[in-house]
Formats: sequence, structure tokens, C-alpha cells
Amino acid sequence: MSTFYLKEALQSHPPHLEDVFCYRFLSEAERIAIPQMACQSWASRCGATLFVVIVLLRFTHATSATTPSSPPKRSSLHAQLHTDYGVIEFELLPDDAPMTVLNFVNLSKSGFYNHTYFYRYVKDFVIQGGGYYANQTSNVTVPLEYKVPNEQWTVGLARNNAPDTGSSEYYINLVNNSASLAPGGVTPNGYCVFARISGGFDVITKLMALPIHYNSVDGTTEYNPPWPLVEYIDILEH
Repeated sequence: MSTFYLKEALQSHPPHLEDVFCYRFLSEAERIAIPQMACQSWASRCGATLFVVIVLLRFTHATSATTPSSPPKRSSLHAQLHTDYGVIEFELLPDDAPMTVLNFVNLSKSGFYNHTYFYRYVKDFVIQGGGYYANQTSNVTVPLEYKVPNEQWTVGLARNNAPDTGSSEYYINLVNNSASLAPGGVTPNGYCVFARISGGFDVITKLMALPIHYNSVDGTTEYNPPWPLVEYIDILEH
């Protein structure tokens, strides 16, 4: 069984802006002929113009700082998890986690995930599946590919304590876990995100409503039997 048990655990005064602004636009000859101190009086004579320029510069900076970034690139590769509660769809992220996505696709196409379970559910954290018993764990591991933060509704690869031990088990982030599951969070290396939820939110809501209990042997909360079943996974190219 793959473990993904996290611990709940300038000294001097800078020159005036107007001094710098004026002096930088003088020619070399003017810089030699005109003492830099005189530049300040020149600034007072063109103060109105300088004020307008500064305001424009600040407005430009504020605008660029608040301009929203472009939306994330959408992938054409999807996985449909057919469960006994309905279908959940993953948008796979091969550009961000190529080895992890390839491994997940290969396992899905081979039928490895057929009749596996979602067994672990920690409220306000994750739902985890992809194998539990010894015969439900793949012996293929992939290198850790941390790039995308573990935000809400992303899908990550569970692993043991060592960074390159991710295999078949995956988890769905039910909340924004980007701080705790990043490098330097609960582990030095973080956890790889390889997909986003793109459909089946109603199914996840159903899974979040199922009863759970604390397993003292494994040190985590699990679903009460029978566990939610993943009947099979289809890989689709949209």
C-alpha cells in the first residue's frame, strides 16, 4: 500500500527620484558642465511635467500588476473513471508531468485500475484511490515531477516518503493544498499534480457524503465498507 499520510501536522537614504530622473537624460557634456546638485533646481522648474510622467509610470505599473494571467493551457487528453457512483473525468497534464501521465495512461489501458477502490477520505483534504492491497499496487514507479501546485480539484500522485516512489495511487485535492503539498511543505520535495478534475463534481460530492472511520493501524480515515468502486478507466483524446 502506498503511503500518503501527511503530518497533521538600502541602509542609506536613496537619491530623490527627481534628481535621478533629470540627471539620466543629460548628455555627457552637460553632466560634466552642470553639477548634479543643480539638477534638482531644474526639476523644480519642470515639476509639473515630471509629476505627470511619474503618475503615468505608476499607473502603467499598477495596470500590469493587476492584469490577470492567461488561463492554463488546456489538454486534449482525458481520463474517465467509471465508478459505482457515476463518472469522474480527469484532464491529464502531459506537458507538466509527462512520465506520470504516461504511467497513468498505461495502467488505465492495461486494465490495472479495473475494480480498484477509493479507500481513503480525509475531510477538507483528499480522496485517495488507485490501489490498496498488495495485488492492487503497481511495481512501476516514476520520478517526481513537481510543477503544478496542489490546488483544489487537481489530481496528484501518492507516494512513499522517498521522492521517486509514486506508482499507481492517486488523490483528488478537495481543497487548496498548494502550500502543504509543495516542496518544503510537509515533505522536502512536494507531490506531483498530473491532472485536473474536468467533470463529475456531483460524483465527488456523493463520495464526500459517505461515512468514514479512523483506521488506527494505517493512521488515517477510510471509507466504511463497501468502498467506492472504480470499475474501469477510459482514456480519451478530445
